Amino acid sequence: MSKYIQIEEMFAKEDLEKEPYKIEAFNSTYTILPGVFSPKVRKNSFWYAEKVLSILSGKSFLEIGAGSGILAIEVAKRGLDVVATDIDDQAIKNIKLNSDSQNIKIDIRKGDIFQPIKKGEKFDIIFWNHPWIYSEEKVEGRFCASFDYQYEFLKRFIKEGKYFLTDNGQLLLGTGSLARIDLITDLAKEVGYEMELKFKEKNPLSVDGNSDVEFYIYSFCNTK
Repeated sequence: MSKYIQIEEMFAKEDLEKEPYKIEAFNSTYTILPGVFSPKVRKNSFWYAEKVLSILSGKSFLEIGAGSGILAIEVAKRGLDVVATDIDDQAIKNIKLNSDSQNIKIDIRKGDIFQPIKKGEKFDIIFWNHPWIYSEEKVEGRFCASFDYQYEFLKRFIKEGKYFLTDNGQLLLGTGSLARIDLITDLAKEVGYEMELKFKEKNPLSVDGNSDVEFYIYSFCNTK
């Protein structure tokens, strides 16, 4: 994984956080627990949240890999019914901590991709800031936040997503220039999706970093 030194540096910075800390976001105070995807370190956390909040529609929202819960909670504040999932126990604890502290009701579930979603449930918006890096090696633990073995999770997101969308629903993918956009495009075509680039912006990968990458949000529309 040494090819992705910037990613490794972000993990190292996150490892320095041994105690919970607070951050200000969207005029609210959030607590971030150690080991959870850190908006103090990772620049894309707030960027995705701001962009997704600007295009909210409908009545229901699903966030996969919700981390500390900032986006999911902010969506709920705007009146949508929200389901927030994560595969990590610490993240589930963190989402509950933040939603309880702000008296915001969201449905929190543990599991990967659509595994925690019930048959027949439909959402107007489904969003996932996926692990960007296509990995040829199996990854475990915290590395799953950035590396996806042969895009196994991404394939499931794209292939299964349409079954959980309302008729006019949007499947939104947060990604970036370190991802294999060519493979993502191929996966979308296989399923019968048209990809629309909703947002694109150059930013440092980490909050205090100097090396810029591009952040993207794509929308997938059904063409079949």
